[in-house]
Amino acid sequence: MISTTSRRALLTAAAAIPAVALLPVASTALAAAAPNAESAEQIVDPVIALAKRAMDLWAKYEAANKAYQPFDKAMSEWRRKNPEPKIRATAILDTNGREKLGKWLLDEAAQADHAAAKKDHLAALKKWERRKCYAQGRTGYRAAQVAELKASADASDAIDELRDTLPESLTGLFAKARVAHVADDDELAKQVVWDMDVLARVLLADHKAVQS
Repeated sequence: MISTTSRRALLTAAAAIPAVALLPVASTALAAAAPNAESAEQIVDPVIALAKRAMDLWAKYEAANKAYQPFDKAMSEWRRKNPEPKIRATAILDTNGREKLGKWLLDEAAQADHAAAKKDHLAALKKWERRKCYAQGRTGYRAAQVAELKASADASDAIDELRDTLPESLTGLFAKARVAHVADDDELAKQVVWDMDVLARVLLADHKAVQS
């Protein structure tokens, strides 16, 4: 079991280690500490539960994302067939809705036409937005999108919590590394390398204490 002193050293070492930890060095240190690793496994490592929760929520996110994809494709097809309305060209606006330089000094008729074009475009845009919202609700897109976004947020929160928690055992370290691999999370992977170096130092310290 990791001693109370070693637990404090775990946190102290985390603050002292350079941000760029070397994986080969940490791996070698863990191997050297292996004789004492078995006792470290007896503790209840909070990272193990956090990693399981992160994996469960990641699986739910992947399922929600997979379920969302057909609805997203359907709405992309709807937008292709029902493009967002553009403002009509006027003496002041070009076909892309950009104002032409030096055209604001035109006569009042051009100004009135410009104002009418903007008003018509706003009305058409509002009508198009209502149709889009109706299509999203009718096809199930909105519900699928909400479920996917919630699942994504839940998984991200769980991974963030896991990232900020130091493992106290090899089992916890490996569980954290597995989440980083499955979620393909670079930041979590970097933290695992950092944690590996910290844990190696703690296990080595405990091993030396036992041998002395």
